[in-house]
Order: sequence, then C-alpha cells, then structure tokens
Amino acid sequence: MLEIKTEKVIDASLEDIWKVLTNFSDYKNWNSFITNISGTLVENEKLIVHISPPNGKKEKFSPNLLKVKKLQEVRWAGVFISPWLFRGEHYFKLTKISEKQTLLTQGEIFTGLLVPLAAKKLNGNVKKGFENMNEDLRKKCCAI
Repeated sequence: MLEIKTEKVIDASLEDIWKVLTNFSDYKNWNSFITNISGTLVENEKLIVHISPPNGKKEKFSPNLLKVKKLQEVRWAGVFISPWLFRGEHYFKLTKISEKQTLLTQGEIFTGLLVPLAAKKLNGNVKKGFENMNEDLRKKCCAI
C-alpha cells in the first residue's frame, strides 16, 4: 500500500470551494491536473476522468464514485485490470477552519501488486499533480 496525501489551506469559504470542486464541467478552465471529468456526482456512478500529470503522459480512467458527502468529501476508486494488481482510491476532503478559510486534503491510497513498481512515478508526477491542482483550486476560489 502507498498513500499520497497533500494539504492546502485556502482563503475561501467551505461552500465556495465545494461549488468549484464539484463543478466537473468547469475543470477544463482552471485545473491543470484533472483536466476533465464526465459523469454525475452521485454515489455508485461511473465517472470518466482525464488527468495530465506534470512530466507524464495524459491518461483517462473510469472510476466509481464511492462517497459524496456534501461540503465534506468526494471519494472514487479506479482499477487497472484487477483490484489485486492495481487500485487507486482518490479523495478530496474539506475541513472548515473559519468562515473564510478551509483546509483541502487531496490524496490517494494505492493498493495491489503493481504499486511498488509505480511508487517512484506516483510519489513524483502524481503527487506534484495533486499539489498543482490544490494551488489551481486556491487561485480559482480566491478569484470568486
């Protein structure tokens, strides 16, 4: 197992961040890492997610939405061939610090036999992609 976890304090309300984070159709306008998401924000629905990791190749995958807890958390899981080979469970968590400040936690838990082979790439490109997206989200929310 490998977990990549990033955090960013954003000077915006929990509600404003939730609105931007869950407006999948607008990702192409501000998000440098997750460049597009198709699908509905409903648990057990399948999404189509396009990512563009820094110094990596663009990828598309179809995770299932595991959890949608309004103003708190979005979580999905994707599998490569089989869960015992490679599974990634991605999450966004929002924690209210004050009326105008929110902690964003973005991460992913990777499991399966192929994780050790991909660990360097995951800790490099993917983690940097999370950090870039966190900063993109901060800029977008602070511009509201």
